[in-house]
Amino acid sequence: MILKNKIFIIAEIGNNHEGSLRTAKKLIYKAKLSGADAIKFQIFKPELFIHKDQIKRLKLLKKFQLNYNQFLNLKKYSKKLNIKFFASAFDLESLDFILKNTDIIKVASSENNNFIFLDKIFKKNKKCIISTGLLNFKQIDALVKKLERKYSKKVLENQLCLLHCVSSYPANDNDMNLNYIKRLKKLYKFSIGFSDHSIGIEASIIAASLGVEMIEKHFTLDNNFSNFRDHKISLNPKDFKKMVDSVRRVENMIGNDFKFLVKSELSNNNSLRRTFYASKKISKGEKLTLNNLIALRPKIKNSISLDNIYKFLNKKAKKNYKKYEPILIN
Repeated sequence: MILKNKIFIIAEIGNNHEGSLRTAKKLIYKAKLSGADAIKFQIFKPELFIHKDQIKRLKLLKKFQLNYNQFLNLKKYSKKLNIKFFASAFDLESLDFILKNTDIIKVASSENNNFIFLDKIFKKNKKCIISTGLLNFKQIDALVKKLERKYSKKVLENQLCLLHCVSSYPANDNDMNLNYIKRLKKLYKFSIGFSDHSIGIEASIIAASLGVEMIEKHFTLDNNFSNFRDHKISLNPKDFKKMVDSVRRVENMIGNDFKFLVKSELSNNNSLRRTFYASKKISKGEKLTLNNLIALRPKIKNSISLDNIYKFLNKKAKKNYKKYEPILIN
């Protein structure tokens, strides 16, 4: 969808900047050093999506809120570092801001049934990443079918990426259900990725081995940065780098669905294959049998190998052979 032949790895900064522009820039810088292809923020106006009675939640989100000018500053800084900048929106005003300023938009699991959001995104021809947390398999399929009726399969193939996601913080190992990624890839032709809310890097590595095109993982400067929950479930720069390196190694290992002999394998062909040698003295005219032959390494050119031995068994030797002399076809 975004990077050809390479998994697109997103450092989800979210609100781990806690309202500090300086911290946000440091997070972007560290994410770049850790190998992320993109960083993602959450852009919102709390009063436009949280009820006024949710006093504690509103207070926290207002504390963490960055304004639009600050996000434009962060976008400019990201461009300077050559790392992709995009965001999730949680209200229509913030969505309009994102639509004007980014070419990728993430739709959080909380908003994956919000067709007011989705319609705005697809009508603007933006790349749309949708997390599938809070949806079961029937609901995911219903979402896709509804999008297909509105925008066609071709549009979705060009614009949509679905992320397998479990909306728990953190997600327990026995809830991850990573095999469902294979089903998503089989069902749909558009991009399939993984939003990882588990502790550690293992789930993302497994997802890479299952063929995802995108991985999103929460990112923090320090797991003990503050009491804010997200720091605990995020990867610090050292662990994020370890995850990226592991994912890239998995990519190299996966290869394709065609089997051929690689250069290093060809160089071992003769040393690992066997040739038939005389296991004892063989006289001219004597029949070749498994009693007077032995298959030993290395393979010798123009000799009898394991795969063609039955063509030569019970044939008469055309010369005398000493013990351990190779049996040559000619």
